[in-house]
Amino acid sequence: MAVAIADRVLIELGSARWIYAGVMFGMNIIILLIALFLAGKSQSTVEREKFPPRPVAVPPAVESK
Repeated sequence: MAVAIADRVLIELGSARWIYAGVMFGMNIIILLIALFLAGKSQSTVEREKFPPRPVAVPPAVESK
């Protein structure tokens, strides 16, 4: 409903296609950035909980003969 009203107003203003396309493109970019941020945030917390940092294994010393 709101999109239809906004579209009608933009058509009356003229060059509505470019304004509409720019607004939609900007919204998509913002949504994509938010989704990537949330995905990275949740992934790092899951990795931290599932795989705690293990102590580095020291290889046994090789005796020279």
